[in-house]
Amino acid sequence: MRFRHLTWPLVLAILVAATGCAHWVPRARSAADYELKAKNTAEAVLSAVQTARLTVGVVERDRAFPAYVAVTVGEAEADANGAASTFSAIQPPDAASDGLRAELGDVTDAATDALAAVRIAARRSDADAVVAEAGRLRQIADDLRAFLAEHS
Repeated sequence: MRFRHLTWPLVLAILVAATGCAHWVPRARSAADYELKAKNTAEAVLSAVQTARLTVGVVERDRAFPAYVAVTVGEAEADANGAASTFSAIQPPDAASDGLRAELGDVTDAATDALAAVRIAARRSDADAVVAEAGRLRQIADDLRAFLAEHS
């Protein structure tokens, strides 16, 4: 037990570190950095939306099982939610970045809502409801592409 004298300082250091990190909010160093993070988020959400669009296309052709659709779109939804959540936790560096945050937030909220609707419909084995979301997913993809073009 020659390491016993190190136990309390180690425990204290871990507690201090854990307490200090509990209120940490990620920040962007500049407006340009924040815009880059927004662009990366939009790309990730667009990828998830495109995955769902491909999956809905398979459903339209009556070539997919509801479980496959639910899992595929559920994973896309989780990816989109993760990207949007990570971005929303970043502290905007200035007032102009607040507008960027709101603009992207509106589109990512619409994306995650549409992805959830597709997942729910698939879990209910409601192919018509899955296919009914195709137009909304297309519009969201267009909105994300427009956001990316504006901020490239």
